[in-house]
Amino acid sequence: MLTDRYICTLTQKQTQCNADLHCKTAKRHVSSSTLSPKHDQHGCAEPHASLCTFGRLDAKAYKQRHNAMKFFFETHYRSMQTFFRMMLLSSMFSLLALELGAQVLGEASSDDIRERPREISFRSIEIGITPYAALQPLSDNTARLPFVITRATLSALARLDNTMLYIDYSVGNIPDFPDAVTMVSGGAKFDFDFFLIPPANDVLRPLICFTSVAEIVSASTPPSPQTTNVNNLNIATIGIGAGLGIAYQSKQWITQAKAEGFIAIASQGFSPVVGFGSGLIGDVTVQFPYLLDKIGLAFTYRFRTSASRFANNTQFSYSFLSHTITAGITF
Repeated sequence: MLTDRYICTLTQKQTQCNADLHCKTAKRHVSSSTLSPKHDQHGCAEPHASLCTFGRLDAKAYKQRHNAMKFFFETHYRSMQTFFRMMLLSSMFSLLALELGAQVLGEASSDDIRERPREISFRSIEIGITPYAALQPLSDNTARLPFVITRATLSALARLDNTMLYIDYSVGNIPDFPDAVTMVSGGAKFDFDFFLIPPANDVLRPLICFTSVAEIVSASTPPSPQTTNVNNLNIATIGIGAGLGIAYQSKQWITQAKAEGFIAIASQGFSPVVGFGSGLIGDVTVQFPYLLDKIGLAFTYRFRTSASRFANNTQFSYSFLSHTITAGITF
């Protein structure tokens, strides 16, 4: 409103100034002319009355232009107000619809997972203990001072669908070695499962599995006079295998048991010392994935036995056996 008053004041002043200017110009012409001394009501001589008329017309044009501009700005302002109000209302409705939709979809997806059977998927991080782990030399081992280890170890396991990573670690003294011996075993297993029947709740489903295995068994001790010419053990194996299994799932929990045999190429510390390896890996897993909505509990028993033979370097021929129990969370 202040802007409109300001424009009106400026327009009136400009119109008055223009009228005065035209009248003054006409008076100068009258004073220097010999025409009739008659003047009109504005003080302008009759021969120059057209100049005053022009001033009156100019003021009228300014007023019309001002009214047109005022109407334009008022109309535009109202339109912008209406536009922003509609945008605000539509944004509020959109946010409300998204929130309601997300809530409905979230509830539906949770129901679908529980009600509609789908392919079993294991995802967990677990820690535990290996109550019994044994590293023993094979009968043809010719090492002067072989590693003979039987002890419990700490264990960890991670599952991501058909991939399983595991590791066992322990440090302790063994006979004939003056210093502590560190034993580490671990590996990765990649399975390809083929179920014989489609997914279904409360049904035992047999499966055939193919696997690729990469493992390592290590035993090391600090050098000492008693262990001269004794090589630390670092047996790495890479192989393939196959096996059988069975799976079961319900609305609250899932379980699976598998046993897989494998054959592998073995090497001592990834060196040219190469041998042949074989073994058996078994595991039983029970998971409650919906215990705390998206987080649940997982329990696994893992059995593993393997043997590596080196025909030309029998000092590295060993067998390994372990029984492991772990527990953790699903995700």
